[in-house]
Amino acid sequence: MAYVPPPAVASSPGKTAITAQVLMSGTITPTVMGTYTIPANSAVVGTTYQITAMGTIDNTATSPTFNFVLRLAGTTLATVTIASITAAATLKSFTIIGLLTFRTTGATGAVVGTLSVLNEAAGTIIGAVNIDAPALTKAANTTVGLAFDGASFLGAATAGNVVRTELAIVELTKA
Repeated sequence: MAYVPPPAVASSPGKTAITAQVLMSGTITPTVMGTYTIPANSAVVGTTYQITAMGTIDNTATSPTFNFVLRLAGTTLATVTIASITAAATLKSFTIIGLLTFRTTGATGAVVGTLSVLNEAAGTIIGAVNIDAPALTKAANTTVGLAFDGASFLGAATAGNVVRTELAIVELTKA
């Protein structure tokens, strides 16, 4: 009997994933690693979303800074800036985990967000293994759709410095 794959299932509310590699190469412009538009009026106090992204980093001997940001509707909620080592390195793994929680809702709503970056410890490309951005509270009008994303960029545009996002998912962790 031939294998019959299961039927395709539509993405459930609050969940999305990238379907191809996202490449950030040598730029100071934030490159979105994963995104989801939170529908208007869908959040209640305590609603929490999580973005997780994994991939690899290359750096040249010019030692740029690598920046990861968590944003809602273009407003930065958390930023982690990490310096690479001065020796060139390739294919060093990273994981980012960002959380967003709605504290209040409505036209004058508020959210709090935090971001953690984990990187390869052996032969490290980045000077620290685990770095957390502090939780920051920002205004959020929940009566309109809000794009929630994680992005990466360099501190200085330098060719040969790359962030490859292989996996990124945004999940609704608490409705």
